[in-house]
Amino acid sequence: KLQFLYFIDNMEEEKQTWVQMVEKLLERVEKVKAFDEKVNVDLELATCKELEETVERLQNVLKTRKENVNAEKVAKQLRHVESQLNLNDKIEVSVSHLETYKGFLGRTVPNTPETVALKEQLEEKVETLIANHPNKMEPRSGDREDTTHTGAVIYVPVKRRRETAVMFFLNFFTGPLLITFLLFMFGYFFPYVFFTLLALYYAYVYHHNKTRPMYGEGSGISQAYREHVIYKHFRDYFPLRVAKMDSATDYTKNSNLFCIHPHGVQCVSVFGFLTKYCGAGFLFPGIQITAQTLPMNFWAPVMREHCIAVGCGNASAKSIKKALTWCKGASTALVVGGAKEAIHAAPHTNKIALENRVGFVKMALATGASLVPVYSFGENSLYDNLAADRPQIVRWQRRLQRMLTFAPLFVAGRGIFSYSGGLIPHRRPVTAIVGNPIPVKKTENPTREQITEIHQKYISDLKELFELHRDIYDPKCQDMQVI
Repeated sequence: KLQFLYFIDNMEEEKQTWVQMVEKLLERVEKVKAFDEKVNVDLELATCKELEETVERLQNVLKTRKENVNAEKVAKQLRHVESQLNLNDKIEVSVSHLETYKGFLGRTVPNTPETVALKEQLEEKVETLIANHPNKMEPRSGDREDTTHTGAVIYVPVKRRRETAVMFFLNFFTGPLLITFLLFMFGYFFPYVFFTLLALYYAYVYHHNKTRPMYGEGSGISQAYREHVIYKHFRDYFPLRVAKMDSATDYTKNSNLFCIHPHGVQCVSVFGFLTKYCGAGFLFPGIQITAQTLPMNFWAPVMREHCIAVGCGNASAKSIKKALTWCKGASTALVVGGAKEAIHAAPHTNKIALENRVGFVKMALATGASLVPVYSFGENSLYDNLAADRPQIVRWQRRLQRMLTFAPLFVAGRGIFSYSGGLIPHRRPVTAIVGNPIPVKKTENPTREQITEIHQKYISDLKELFELHRDIYDPKCQDMQVI
């Protein structure tokens, strides 16, 4: 890479383009290395030399795993797993998450008597919970990442069909794609009625957006909708789970600005904070949590009503300040990376848009709210990014994002009756880990040094949160990259 950069040093006009191409090539090399780490040997056809080389590779990997043990880190990870299993009576652990914990325990090599004993206890507890789980006999979905299915089977449990139907509803009937299509069809067949109703509707929307209280009484937030059974099916579809980094942490001392990373394509982890089925009410008692989304969503029919009912604000400075101060325990969730982060979303990648984003720090300083880092493992694995290896498309997306605040994404998920080639997210476990709050003193006119200090502290805590839990929830993920 350095030799190539030296070669093109005098090609200023094309330098940036070539640098980006080199970066993409290096990423592909890393993918090839990751693929090479898999062992696939035909025991009947492989030669003796191939078998010997495979055994040597496995022995080297096992030796490295046993030698590179961080006792303190392993102890923290085991205690985290223990805390999640102990919460099973309050917040049921899904079979997928139990298998995740089982896999982590099988990979972990503790090196102290205490951690060895704790690991054995946890392995026994996980096996018991799996054996007694109400969904243990349910056929598993072929949409999991560790399967090779390409088409849906005929006999799919009604429960999974119901979950898929909910995802279809939330993706299309509350999304801009189908709404635009339905409006176009209605306008084509009933033009006069359509334009009359549309004019009346947007007159109401304009007035309502101007006069509606953002939060509290009269805001339109519906507790019944947030507790509706569709969000139970939504949770079980992936499944989705919200977990604390430290189960003993108290979040009720102050208002909290939950900063969620990464954005992914849809940021499904936000719903874990807004609805009751992921246990947010149990994990954060006495806290009134809302969320922030793009202002354009409050002008789209159906989507607007959905955002209001579930408890979303328009992500403006006024909305965030109000969300953090409208009542005791007022807190809000903000996806800091936004559209820039969504453009780079791809399975097992972790590009976090934080380098030049300090607005959320200013909001915390203006209100005195604590900053809470949240990392959502599995969020980027719900869709395949078709433009990830095409820098020209990414540059075009970035230009549109700067102009429109959002950009079209070229992604592929799954279909309703197939496991590939659709726009519904894949069934992959998503786990939002909530870090410890960072206290922020209320400051009316903060200096640049104060903002930078808190910003760097936040990035450091987010990286610590990521590194501590990556081995549990996404061992294949790449290192975090702040962009």
